[in-house]
Amino acid sequence: MNYKPIVVVNGEPNSVFLEIFFKSLKNKNFLSPLILICSIKIFKENVKKFNFKGRFKLIDSKFDKLKLNNQYIYIIDVKLKKNKIKLKFDNEYLSSCFAMAFSILKNKY
Repeated sequence: MNYKPIVVVNGEPNSVFLEIFFKSLKNKNFLSPLILICSIKIFKENVKKFNFKGRFKLIDSKFDKLKLNNQYIYIIDVKLKKNKIKLKFDNEYLSSCFAMAFSILKNKY
């Protein structure tokens, strides 16, 4: 069967989203492919932190939906700019993540 992918946006980089995401993947198998829009650096840090054993692939936003399957978590990397003084994340990261998600939904599916 061909299932439509699920597009997930990470949101705030310091949130507990990835911890909940990894725990849900351990407890449930998804039939649809998962596309996660986040910073690959933060994702890899959390993979090590929570000892996640799943497989993931880095893709760009111009992917072909026929090549997606549920064996991998597909990640679209969004560059994260840190403010060196306060280590605050600007809203550009969040707006670019959501803009990427909306463009995928609008153009691909």
